[in-house]
Amino acid sequence: MSWETSNREASQYLNVEMSEKQQNLINPSYKHILIGFLCYDFTGGAKQKIAHRRINMVESNVNSNAQCLNDPKRRSTVREMDQLIASVAQVTADQEREKIERKEVTAAKAKERKKQAEEAAAETKKRDELKPALEAIIAKIVSG
Repeated sequence: MSWETSNREASQYLNVEMSEKQQNLINPSYKHILIGFLCYDFTGGAKQKIAHRRINMVESNVNSNAQCLNDPKRRSTVREMDQLIASVAQVTADQEREKIERKEVTAAKAKERKKQAEEAAAETKKRDELKPALEAIIAKIVSG
């Protein structure tokens, strides 16, 4: 049976009209089926009521009648997921810190290059200012 193409209706022989809500009841979607199964699984020992859940954030433990959530395998999976997320967060923080350090090093190198260029420009300017005086001294020495 295909969920997406099924469009069930009441028999024409019944001669009944159906509202949109009634149409949705006999043509459930994937979402409705999934929610139904989750509600069924989470009721645990409770009848007709969804189990009351309290979450202990430190231990990632769900205290309730919901047997599915309190399953030791599920809790260990949640702990492993938390550890994985913490590891990924640590690696991401390290990469971010290294990126900032590289930017600082690049900025320091650019500042140093700019300083060297300014010093070279100042040296060139000083030479250009002294050049006429030196040429005059050299001319006196050569002429004798």
